[in-house]
Amino acid sequence: RKPSPKAATAVQRITRGEPPVEVLSTDYEVATVSLPRRYLYIDSVPGQLLRRAIISIVRVESPVHIDIVKRRIAEYFGEWLTKRLSEHLDDFIPATNSTAIGRRGEFLWSRPLHQVVVRDRSDLPSNIKKIEYVAPQELKKAIEVVVRQAHGIESDEAIVETARLLGFRRVTDGIEARIGKMLSEMVNDGDLVWRNGHLVLAN
Repeated sequence: RKPSPKAATAVQRITRGEPPVEVLSTDYEVATVSLPRRYLYIDSVPGQLLRRAIISIVRVESPVHIDIVKRRIAEYFGEWLTKRLSEHLDDFIPATNSTAIGRRGEFLWSRPLHQVVVRDRSDLPSNIKKIEYVAPQELKKAIEVVVRQAHGIESDEAIVETARLLGFRRVTDGIEARIGKMLSEMVNDGDLVWRNGHLVLAN
């Protein structure tokens, strides 16, 4: 399910005395879990219904980390995501691609796959607002947006602006390391090139 265009928000940046450049991102849409109220505990929910709930979450939040999917279901029942509960839910999450869900590492994608968009996580609670919960494809897209709009940018600034675009107002060591690693990978893969001390898109 593609995010609605009306959810677009703007992140502004100023560089070299130029007027603000508007970079579009999309508000992160949170899925609403819907299960029959007669089931009081996750263990009591039939597997078929749990699979449907998982698919419904993925359709809204794709690409979404498996841990977030588990937390959505646990929170619906007012339960903590314990190791035992996490392992129980693993039984209903596809280990490989299925008809309704695609899987890439620890991330689930709605099928058919849609174009990756950058989502602003500013309003998400801290327990799921983590850089490791951003799919590599979305992180790469965010970097591309920042570099394209800047027409050349230093690596340190690219890290800060990419974090902001994703909704992280404070750049922690973990955020800096994750985005910095992706920048290096994009340079090695030829997606970004250095030009006069600044990163630019290869094409």
